[in-house]
Amino acid sequence: MQVTVLPSTRDPVKCYVSLQDDRRANEGYRFIVDVLHDADARERLLSEALAELERVERTYKQLKELAPIFAAAKRVRRRKGERA
Repeated sequence: MQVTVLPSTRDPVKCYVSLQDDRRANEGYRFIVDVLHDADARERLLSEALAELERVERTYKQLKELAPIFAAAKRVRRRKGERA
């Protein structure tokens, strides 16, 4: 994993994340770069993101414009061995 900052980018960049386990333990936020470099933490972040996408899909599955996004998430879940 490599993080590259592009000088012409003016969009905000998320630099902290709060994993569910951290919130349960009242540990707060971590630098996203640290999470991305830690295999276990990265895997937990990805699982949380996929679960969130699944909730979004249940809410907005009628919007066919979002079908490619939901299909991509399904492929990632399959590769991870999670239910698709």
